[in-house]
Amino acid sequence: MTDTENQTGRDAAVSISSIEAPRVVPAARASWLMRLLVSLLLVLVVGLGFGAVWLWQRQVEASNQFAQLDERLDALTVVKDKIRVLESRQRETEADLSAQAASVNTLEATAAPLIARQVRLSSIALVTELNYLLRTASLALTLSRDVVLADQLLKEAVNLVGRENLPGLDALKEALKEDRARLTNHKGLDVSATYLSLASLAHWMTEQSTTTAAMSASLKVTTESEEANRASSASNNSWQGLAERALERLASLVDFRKNQPPIRLGPSTGDAALLLQNQLLLLKTAQLALLERNQAVFDISMAQFEADAERFYSLAQGDPMILTMKSLRAIEIDIEPPVIDASLGAFERFRAKLEEDGR
Repeated sequence: MTDTENQTGRDAAVSISSIEAPRVVPAARASWLMRLLVSLLLVLVVGLGFGAVWLWQRQVEASNQFAQLDERLDALTVVKDKIRVLESRQRETEADLSAQAASVNTLEATAAPLIARQVRLSSIALVTELNYLLRTASLALTLSRDVVLADQLLKEAVNLVGRENLPGLDALKEALKEDRARLTNHKGLDVSATYLSLASLAHWMTEQSTTTAAMSASLKVTTESEEANRASSASNNSWQGLAERALERLASLVDFRKNQPPIRLGPSTGDAALLLQNQLLLLKTAQLALLERNQAVFDISMAQFEADAERFYSLAQGDPMILTMKSLRAIEIDIEPPVIDASLGAFERFRAKLEEDGR
């Protein structure tokens, strides 16, 4: 044998001797590994089951969503069809509207002269009515100084102008409102009430005259009977009553009263009617002076009426007619009412503008 072969044999022997015998694993450790592997397999199976269920649920939800999407797509298709129908109808409607607009333009061109004429006639009617109202109010203030009537006429003019929208009416509206405010605030004389007060005085005077005439007739009858009795007694005993009759005659000629008002003797039966007619004539004169606003004639008539009433009639101080007579003596009937020149001027300018536009 060579050296090389001897060396190889020694190495092999060393290698064989260095190999250890295999270790024997204990049985407890093997069972633990098996349980771990089984647990892992169970967890894996459960996880795969849950995953399969989750995937199945997702698939069902996706199927439902796809079904909803299909329904929505079908609905969208229907809506698109309706939109196309509506667009078609819209185009037809636009065509009809275009035709109607052309017809309206034709009608407006045809009716424009008629409308202009109608506006012109309306303006003429407005001007005519305003002219009547304002002129009548001016005459009422100028001739009869009737502020109440003028205020009512201006109120009607304000209402009439307020219903119109014609250009140029703003200045007239303002002028009418200002003039009406002056008429409303004017503390003038109520002609109708004063006239009726004078008429009530005439009625009262007629009743007073009737009462006085009856009293005078009764007094005359009584006096005649007394004279007859005296005459009969005088004829029976003329010498005995001579001294008494002489004393009565002297007493009738001499007034022994001092610092006393004179006795007011009523009118005789024949003069009562004349006095009544004179008093009524004074009241009629006062009424005419009231209508003419003649302060001097009114004062003279009322002063004479009051003097005759106090002289020939018995008047109670608390009688309402006496108070009415006193109040009529104190009134002023010639108060100048306000004017409506602003309204008249604004109306003339408005009418001139309308006439200029009409040309």
